[in-house]
Order: sequence, then C-alpha cells, then structure tokens
Amino acid sequence: MKSPQDMRIIQIDITNACIHKCSNCTRFCGHHKKPFFMDWETFEKAVNSLKGYQGTIGIMGGEPTLHPEFERFVRYIKQHPYFPKGENLLVSPTKEFMNVLGRMEQRDTRISYERGIKKTLVYGWGLWSALSNKYKEHYELIQDTFNMQAVNDHRNTMYHSPIMLTRREMGIPDEEWHHIRDNCWAQDTWSATITPKGAFFCEIAGALDMLFGGPGGWPIEPGWWKRTPDEFGDQLKWCEICGIAINTFTRDANDETDDMSPWYYEKLKELDSPKIKREGMVNVLKINEDGTINEESRKDVKEIRHSLYYDSWFSRFSKGNNWLNPIGFAGIFVIRNAQEARKSLEAVSRSADCVDHIMVGTDDQEAYEIMSEIYKESETVKVVQSEKNTWGSILNKILSNSNSEYFFLLLNSETKLQAGCSDFLKQYVLNPGSILVGDERNEMGKEIGENIDFIFSPLAYALKKAGYPQITLMENKEDFIGLWEENKILPISRETFMENKYRIEPNVKYALYGAGATANYLYDQFEEQNIICVADSDCNKWGTEFHGHRIMSPDELFQKRGDFDKVFIASNFFFEIKTKLLKIGFEEQTIVSTLVVI
Repeated sequence: MKSPQDMRIIQIDITNACIHKCSNCTRFCGHHKKPFFMDWETFEKAVNSLKGYQGTIGIMGGEPTLHPEFERFVRYIKQHPYFPKGENLLVSPTKEFMNVLGRMEQRDTRISYERGIKKTLVYGWGLWSALSNKYKEHYELIQDTFNMQAVNDHRNTMYHSPIMLTRREMGIPDEEWHHIRDNCWAQDTWSATITPKGAFFCEIAGALDMLFGGPGGWPIEPGWWKRTPDEFGDQLKWCEICGIAINTFTRDANDETDDMSPWYYEKLKELDSPKIKREGMVNVLKINEDGTINEESRKDVKEIRHSLYYDSWFSRFSKGNNWLNPIGFAGIFVIRNAQEARKSLEAVSRSADCVDHIMVGTDDQEAYEIMSEIYKESETVKVVQSEKNTWGSILNKILSNSNSEYFFLLLNSETKLQAGCSDFLKQYVLNPGSILVGDERNEMGKEIGENIDFIFSPLAYALKKAGYPQITLMENKEDFIGLWEENKILPISRETFMENKYRIEPNVKYALYGAGATANYLYDQFEEQNIICVADSDCNKWGTEFHGHRIMSPDELFQKRGDFDKVFIASNFFFEIKTKLLKIGFEEQTIVSTLVVI
C-alpha cells in the first residue's frame, strides 16, 4: 500500500450526485436515497489541508459540476494555486477538444522523485467530470483553472471491476487476503480522498464509509496525507468488503448493471437502495463452493483490467461528439437613429439567411418603427427598443430578449456574412469566455464574412463580472471589448481558427513511434532524412517494415537514443506512450506528439 503523499492524486469528493449510474461505480452512484453535497467549510478545510502535497488535487463526484456551489469552490482553488495553471490553449476555437486538452495535459506532465519514489503526474488541480450540461455552463472557468481533466462522455466502453464483493464470500483466507489487500492495484494506482466525513487512505474506502454510514475518516487537517500504511488502522476494515483487488472480471460501465455478492444485496435492500429496486440494474453473483464466480453470473462481462478502464486516452470523448459545440448563432444590430436603420436594412436582410436568428435593437422611436414595420411578420428577425439612450442599454435589451445559449455576432450596415457561416462556426468548440474581434484583414471572409465587429457569448465571465448596470453605461463597442482580459481577446483570423496539431522541425532527427494509421497519415509530412528509425508497442510488428524502416521495440529504441534528437509519437495513444517512454528513461524534452485523431 501507499501513503497518500506517494500517490499521484488526492481527490476531494464534493458530491455523489451524478447524471449516470455506471456499472460498478466506485462512488456507488444510484444506491444513495439522497446524494451528499460537501459544505463550504469542509471544502475550505480540505483545500487548505493539502498545501505541500506534490501531485494532482482532484475535484470529483459523482459529477462535481452538479454541486450548487461548484463555481464558488473553483474560484477558491484558483486563489490557492499550489502549482500554477499552464497556458490555456482552449481560449481559442477548436474542432478537436480532446486533442487540445491532451496537449495541455502532456505539457504539464512531470516526473517526481519526492522521497526517492518515482511517479509520473500532473501537478496542480484536476477535474473528474462526466460532462453534464453544467460542465458546458462552467466551461470558461474550468479551462482557466485545471491543469488536468479526466473527462468522460460515456459513449465508449469503460471497464469497471466489481467492488461489491467480500473476500470472505470468496473464501479467501487471511494470509492470502493480506497479500492481495496490501498490493491492491486500485490503491496503488488511484487516489486517497476527502469526503464530507473526513480523509481516507483510499477513495473507495471513503465511498464505502458514505454508503454504509461509517464512523468517518481522519480529521481534515494539514499534513493528514503524510500518514503511512502502518497508520491506516481501522480504515483497513473497509478493504474487507471491497472486491476490486480480487481478479474477477470487468463490465462495461454503460450497462448500468452492478455486480454484487449476496451479502451486498441484502445490505443494500436494508438501506432501501433506489438502484436495487429498478429491474435489470443488479446482477447478484452466484459464488461456487471453491470461491469462484459461477459462469451464469458472468454474462456480458469483459476481461479484467487494472488501472486503464478505457481503450485509449481519446476514447473518453468520442470523435464526432459535438455536444460542446454552439447550438446557435444570432446576428445583432445596435442602431441609434433612423438614418442608420435605413442604411442597415440590406445588411439585416442578407444576414438573416446566414445565421439562426437576428436581433435588432434601438433607442430611437423612428428607427424602431422603420424596423418593426418591415420585420413584423418575420420569424427570424426580432426588433426591440430600449428606453435608455446608450449603446450599452440597447445591447442589454437585445441580450435580455435572446437565447443566452447562443453566441452573438455584432454586425453593422457594412457586414456581409457568408452563407453558411453559422454552420462553419458550429464545427468548433468555442470558449464562451473569449471574444473574437474583426479586423481590417478580413481573413475569414470566405468562411464567416466581412466587417463583423465581434463574436461573443453572454455567458462570458467578463459580462457577469461587469453586470447589466455597467454594460448599460457603455457608449460604444470599444468600451464593451475592454471588459475582456487581454488573452481572451482574439482576432477573427486564420491563426485563431488554425488547429496547431503538430510541428515537424527541419534539421531535427526523429524516431517515429507508432506504425499504424496515424503514422501512415503523417509520414509524408516528414522529409525522408528526418526519420532515423521507427518503433511500436505492438510486439507483432517488431522486425517488420514500415516505409522501409525496420520496426523496433521500445527498449531497442532507448538503446539507439543517441542516433536521433526527438521521439515523435504518431499514435492516438500518445499519453500512454509518453508515460511508457518516460518510465524507460527518455527525457521529457525529447518527446513530442501529433495529438491527431485518425
């Protein structure tokens, strides 16, 4: 077993409320009659107690973004950056959310040798999220804060081992059990945790304590995480009723079926578990006299997995998943007088076919009458009038009468939107905290249009911080743009929309790691002389050829490291491969990656 200080991650479990009821969930979601939500005082103590810990401090659930005080919690940890947040690449638009997320995680991955123990980790704050609508609502804050995100859209197979299984029902004697328990792969690989009831050496122990109304954990105080295994004491009793260390099988989490022993079934019935009552959500295991699980109980199960509960890093967010993309775009016109209204009629008319909706706002009565008369029957153009005569008051009136989930394009009489510009923009995940500002270059004229003032979301923190009163006082668009932090003001340009997936440097000698579809796709991007050798993790490929290069093993690649400058990972499994290369001795600065999904 490990002391929490030697673990890569310590979690703060802020809730067990969740949008899913995964098979064999480590938090037993679906079995609680009422979910918990950690109170502010406990969260504050939890954060403060972890000062000095070298690793990732995770915010977890359930689904943590469901906590009603999630924003307050995250703003508090931003004030306690035990490790600074790296550059936020997700301020820019992206078609490949996971690629960029992975690039940031890869950049912030380090090797620690604290206390003489080598561990590969990401320093700083981490978020474990099943991607609820609340994640989308807090997108800007999340990207501003977390160095690591274990996001999961639950669209692919996840391999979850049965937890609700006791070693005594399996007939495991003490001597054998103590060896299994003390070498538990989950405690070795995963996390210690803090729950509303205290601190625990193991996240599953903390969840069991919550489920069964246990005595609670250690006091949440500075340095609690320095306890060593000989100090775990009574907390080890939870291991007696945890089956994750026993080699049984796994089940796809998306089945939402819990595998459990007869003892667990009876205990959960006593607790009046909601999931027990639902047909088809429980598989009561039949255990043979020799301690094996009867084959009848193993229907639809999968092979045992340790640590890696998904097929690849990228499978946690399915390619083609557009859930984070904008649902719509509205063009808006701020008009101050009748002359401007007449001048804008053509722009309003032609823009209406290019976006999902048009909002026209004015503080002038004659301008309002002109626009209202023309568009009174329109389903796509809406006209509103502000009672106050400032530029900002008109904008406020428009925003208060619009769908806040839309992104808005501020347009003018010279604007010429490109047909299909809304469809073009919907291909991208846009950070609602960024504002995209037009400039004289009009580089995106063919894709979006010309003479666009700016594109923004009403959910931007810059607007929430300013509030309607301050916006009302603004006299022009320059005042409005000034609300944003400099790094979140981006030009509507090729550079902003360019996916910088990889960079192949001239005059650098590369070892290409990967001999599959991604490597084949990228091979022509290299000059022939740049590739010195090729390696792959698949032993079946060793000794065969890839574009004339003999494919070697990772160990042979390490032996030949003097022949090349950098290892270029050409695989979707970049994070797993990088971790492997670091473990066998490669220096981090010599490892680069494609981060391309094929």
